[in-house]
Amino acid sequence: MSQFIIHGSYLTTNYVWFENASDFLIGGGYDRLVLHANPSEVSHIGKFKCKVSLQETLVTDLSQSEESLWGDTTKTVRNEINRSKKENVQVKIFQATDVSKNLLSEFARMYQEMYEEKGMPNHVLNTNDLAVYADNNALVITTASINEKVVVYHSYIKDGLHARLLHSCSEFRAQDNATRNAIGRANKYLHWNDWLWLKEMGIKEYDWGGIESYDNPNGIDKFKMAFGGVHKKYYNLSCTCSVRARLYEWCKDIGLKK
Repeated sequence: MSQFIIHGSYLTTNYVWFENASDFLIGGGYDRLVLHANPSEVSHIGKFKCKVSLQETLVTDLSQSEESLWGDTTKTVRNEINRSKKENVQVKIFQATDVSKNLLSEFARMYQEMYEEKGMPNHVLNTNDLAVYADNNALVITTASINEKVVVYHSYIKDGLHARLLHSCSEFRAQDNATRNAIGRANKYLHWNDWLWLKEMGIKEYDWGGIESYDNPNGIDKFKMAFGGVHKKYYNLSCTCSVRARLYEWCKDIGLKK
């Protein structure tokens, strides 16, 4: 299942993953439709006009052998993964049925603290969305711990064949460089373990969740590129499907809603 009805404070949104607009029919019961990663630019779904945004990403083929996946990574990534193994970094996989309110709360705390450290305090993890994905058996959360303390979280949305990275956050409160470097290595080690687990679960396509630019990569883009992957472009589509949604957007445009 790749459709998720999420009830917000004002609107109900249908988030659609791993489907193409050409195969999708808009139904009732929601105010907005958000379709992720359509392969082509589409101006309408049915009678509804779409807002379109271009998304670049990297995609890794998990159907290849573990040796090929290992070879796709840079030497630096391989060295840091091996070092994390020697440092006894502990990794855990939380499938949808294992995801608790406490886990989501701790994830959200670290996520917000990381962005506050970066000077972007308005970034908040939407645990309501993640809970809906978990209820529909479409969420995976993974963690890496150093000395039994969680220092990295990853979250994924998945179906039977695809997985897409939704969030990645690390403990940013470490004061010394040695600890920060160890956390950075643990993050790489966790990505590698995520790959192997998802591969074992039958996932064929691993989407890195987007990059800002393939031609002019920022720091996070370069981090993802160090794991290899094929550069892809696709489109995210957003459709307003109800009078209430159109009224809400009009209110936002004139400054009545935040």
